[in-house]
Amino acid sequence: MHRMKTERLLDADEVPVIKQKQEYFVPPPIFPPLRGEFVTTTILELIDALKHVLSEPQPQRKQDNIEQQQLNIEDFIIKIEERVEEFYNFIKGVLESKGIVTLEEIMSGVDRLEAVRRFILLLFIASRGMITIIENDDGKVLISLGETHG
Repeated sequence: MHRMKTERLLDADEVPVIKQKQEYFVPPPIFPPLRGEFVTTTILELIDALKHVLSEPQPQRKQDNIEQQQLNIEDFIIKIEERVEEFYNFIKGVLESKGIVTLEEIMSGVDRLEAVRRFILLLFIASRGMITIIENDDGKVLISLGETHG
């Protein structure tokens, strides 16, 4: 026991060797690119905007006309890329002349089926960054050219 105490006293006289802490490189955090217009708009808001556009009363249609439109919807799904390109050229022309347009301006003067088509095509074009869709303080949906238009 005395020997252990003596060894402890002698160990205390030695200069302790301080081990250097290993320096690790901590890279800065990488933040994912966030697009504000996609983050702040919910699906419910988009559906409400579509309901608002479609809420205008439309004249009664015949059953024959409805059956023909159902066939056109299938054709629309098959040729979606062509429709997106055509509609983008239309929107681009309107936006280059006016700068910013409202959703109501895009939907005015068309029947309900065409309004739904245009709304879906707007979502396709916006998802590609070709246009920007925002809602102003008054609740109006505004459309402008996006980052990757061309």
